[in-house]
Amino acid sequence: MWFSLTLNNPADSYNIEQQLQCVRMGAGVEHSYFATLKNRTPIEEIKRQIDAVGFKNVFLTTDVGQVDSPYADVAMQEYIERLELVGVTESAIEYMIKDNPEMLIR
Repeated sequence: MWFSLTLNNPADSYNIEQQLQCVRMGAGVEHSYFATLKNRTPIEEIKRQIDAVGFKNVFLTTDVGQVDSPYADVAMQEYIERLELVGVTESAIEYMIKDNPEMLIR
């Protein structure tokens, strides 16, 4: 069983050790672009957390839809581009936006 540990508000964030503990119990960690878009969590911190728990345990979302936010497809493209700029590989990103979410709906 795989469930989501959502980390889109840094005030509520789990530290890396807590994330790892949740992953060991079967959780997948969700990182939402909204937190970075609204300057709550730097993209470098998202990368650090992805590296710490492993991309196979992470899925990426946008959490946009607010009037002042970009459309979801634009936001996801921005998220991908920013992650690539800090060194997240294309294959890891594909896994986090395609393969991991697929596991949630199986």
